[in-house]
Amino acid sequence: NGVKGSARRQAIADLQINLSDWRPFLCLVQDHYHASLAFTGAHRTVEDPEERKAILRLAYPVVFGRELYEMGQLYNVDPLMIMAIMRQESTYRNAALSPVGAIGLIQVMPSTGARVARLLGEDRYSPGDLEKPMINLRYGTYYFSQLMERFDQRFPMAVASYNGGPHNLSRWYKGKVGTLPMDVLVEQIMYDETRDYVKKVSGHYSRYVELYGEPGARVDLSKNPAGDDPAVIDF
Repeated sequence: NGVKGSARRQAIADLQINLSDWRPFLCLVQDHYHASLAFTGAHRTVEDPEERKAILRLAYPVVFGRELYEMGQLYNVDPLMIMAIMRQESTYRNAALSPVGAIGLIQVMPSTGARVARLLGEDRYSPGDLEKPMINLRYGTYYFSQLMERFDQRFPMAVASYNGGPHNLSRWYKGKVGTLPMDVLVEQIMYDETRDYVKKVSGHYSRYVELYGEPGARVDLSKNPAGDDPAVIDF
């Protein structure tokens, strides 16, 4: 929780250990959650470009990179996008549980997990399975891939739907398809939480692409909204 988290961060700060001394320890134990908390924003005080990048990579770690690459290949989803969602949803915590009951690394609702399990032909699903990292990531990645297909591979719309539900977004989105540039459309999302969520995930995605993508790679927001096919998925 917030109080305990703040106290822990203050206790760490009181140790007065240099950032460079923390890095090998956090890398060794692979505590991505506390590494992200400790190093987010720390790059702003560092001038050396390589040192800045090293700090940013602790704040934005590669988590289950090989597995997410394979899932991305299978479901046609950029694994860096799933890491961006993971950072926003759970800050890389497998045991994260939201107030509304979403579970795990990328916060899959039990009801969503049940429907995805049926679509994947898996009949032994239980909500507790979502605490297992590979099931959580596979179900969430598959679900996100279907949202991408529904919204014609426009990731801001898929991200918005991941947060607010495709049926809710579709009611607002209807009549706006193709009428506004994507960046303008995002600013006009009528649900405050979803609008903020899209901006944060898009920012995380841009940072991941900057750190781990091909040299010179950038996130492309130039594609305008182009479609909405609820026949693909509508939950």
